[in-house]
Amino acid sequence: MNNWVFDSCTIELSSTGLNFTWFNQRADDPIHIKSDKMLVNHLWLDKFLYSYFKVEPPSCSDQSPLILLSGTPKPTGGRFLFKNFWINMDGYWNDVIFAFSKHYEASPIANLYHKLKYLKFFLK
Repeated sequence: MNNWVFDSCTIELSSTGLNFTWFNQRADDPIHIKSDKMLVNHLWLDKFLYSYFKVEPPSCSDQSPLILLSGTPKPTGGRFLFKNFWINMDGYWNDVIFAFSKHYEASPIANLYHKLKYLKFFLK
């Protein structure tokens, strides 16, 4: 297969989502395999430079669906990183108290997530 890919001047398109495209559906002896790829040539990349595909979770089959997308993946927000110097900033503790006094109707982990996101807004 690799020789054919090389000889045909195609390259594998980058992907997001699941790492494997097939699962044997067995809990006692699971097997995950990347059995599917999307191959493109230079003409495709000339028109769709930022194309990629997403590997979705399987719904009614042991195969994962592959969704072709023509644009760049949407950037996700960065994770929350605590900076030690923040505790010395004027108003830091007031911002923390204000952010954590808010209540969100959600699970405890989602509630914490929203509070940290709100606090991040004040600290930037």
